[in-house]
Amino acid sequence: MISYAIKGKPEEIEEQLFQLHANRQYYDPTNLGFKAGILIENCIEFHKNNPVVWQTFYDLALTISKRKNHAGVRSLWENMRGQLGLDVDADAEYKLNNDYTAFYSRLFNEVIQRDFFTMKKSIFDEVYFDILARELP
Repeated sequence: MISYAIKGKPEEIEEQLFQLHANRQYYDPTNLGFKAGILIENCIEFHKNNPVVWQTFYDLALTISKRKNHAGVRSLWENMRGQLGLDVDADAEYKLNNDYTAFYSRLFNEVIQRDFFTMKKSIFDEVYFDILARELP
């Protein structure tokens, strides 16, 4: 979780925070508000610090995609909670944050190059999943 101690006018603080973010190469902050930018930053950090989450998500989704043309990400996410238990970062505020389902479903669609998960409009539409997919192990 990202936390800060910065002073100034709200506009100045927002600009300073965006400048501090290390993951801006993965998304376009132009159309995002402050909270959306922080959520994306936190999600990307979580993704980088917990590769077991992606691997579990990918394995489960790939297994399901061999039997079905489409699936809902929420049921898969709940299944992962049981499988992962305490394997994810113990410092994370939520072990598997429900806000991150849009991120992982979009990343999976990018990796397999098809629309397995149906998408609703999301702040994660601003993420460059093609770059993230190329960096996967």
